[in-house]
Amino acid sequence: MIGHDRDAAVMEAEVGVMPQPDVEAIVAAVLACAGVAGLDSDIVTYVGDRRVEGVGISGDVMQLHVHGWCDLSVEVLCAEICAAVAVVAPTMSVVISVPEIVDPYEFPDDAGNGTDLRATGGVRRLVPGSHR
Repeated sequence: MIGHDRDAAVMEAEVGVMPQPDVEAIVAAVLACAGVAGLDSDIVTYVGDRRVEGVGISGDVMQLHVHGWCDLSVEVLCAEICAAVAVVAPTMSVVISVPEIVDPYEFPDDAGNGTDLRATGGVRRLVPGSHR
């Protein structure tokens, strides 16, 4: 049994164990992107007993599910996110899904006037389809 444990430890050292990336830093980097309206709840990662929506981690691949503002192309949005995430998780591959594009003026105030939600941060945690 001792030899088996030693062999497992040697194999683990040779293969290399990927440390868990800082999910909180990833979320902060993504939400800081001007083109990101929020994170989608259809993919999650657990950090301890806490559920973090919009981020999925498997090995060295990170999946991000984000909602984007309508005034930015998906290509530009993805480039912005990749650049931001590369700072906090430089060794990870990134796969980005943009399930919804959000119009910041789609949510009228009580008087029926559009409010630019980018200024208020009003759409940071969206549930799919919740703004319809």
